Amino acid sequence: MINVKTGRLEAIIEADRLGSMRTGAASGIATRYLARKKLSTLGQIGSGGQAAMQIAAIHHAVGIAKVKVFSRTRAKLVEFCNAVSSELNIEVTPADSAQNAIRGADVVNVITRSKTPVMSGEWLEPGQHINAAGSNAIDRQEVDQKSVERCDVITVDARGTAENECGDLAPLVEMKKLTWKDLTEIGDVITAKAAGRTDDQQISLFESQGMGLLDVYVAAEALKIAREQKVGIDLPLG
Repeated sequence: MINVKTGRLEAIIEADRLGSMRTGAASGIATRYLARKKLSTLGQIGSGGQAAMQIAAIHHAVGIAKVKVFSRTRAKLVEFCNAVSSELNIEVTPADSAQNAIRGADVVNVITRSKTPVMSGEWLEPGQHINAAGSNAIDRQEVDQKSVERCDVITVDARGTAENECGDLAPLVEMKKLTWKDLTEIGDVITAKAAGRTDDQQISLFESQGMGLLDVYVAAEALKIAREQKVGIDLPLG
């Protein structure tokens, strides 16, 4: 991490966990601003490296108390649910199918690296909010076309990033059912420059491809905390 004013190297920070934190935080904030106010259950598809932080961030942002998770490998899924439940002190249980993970959930997370849809629009229910954070490449597609078409509100990190990386939305743009310029950025919803959800029956979607700027902010905060708590190792650099 380099100080842009002095050019001095301030810190070397391992970014894998920080990347998970900022990806989860984006979903947490999006849920706070786009989901209904009364929330209790989160349904999630995916239990990989980014999955636990998605649940933690949303739990801390809006107070989710119950989580249902589905992934393909049952033994890994059970281990994942037990670990997250213990860490957050909330109910986290394995679902026997992706559809059952979504059924009855107030918030839906899709966090996989799949190139073909793992979620069907036929499963969605009025009022749900969806965070799709795994499709960060134009050749990946976690949610099917029907899912996007059923959404009343579609929000992204940044339109330019979505245009380059969002495989979930690209097919609808190609069919001229959606245009990149019409997408709402989450920052505009937060600052009230654009409307988010206006009705509890609407289905909302946050497509998160991630932005490097978020890594910088998280790293700066981590460095500040490390200095305050006097943790880390001083290196003979800079």
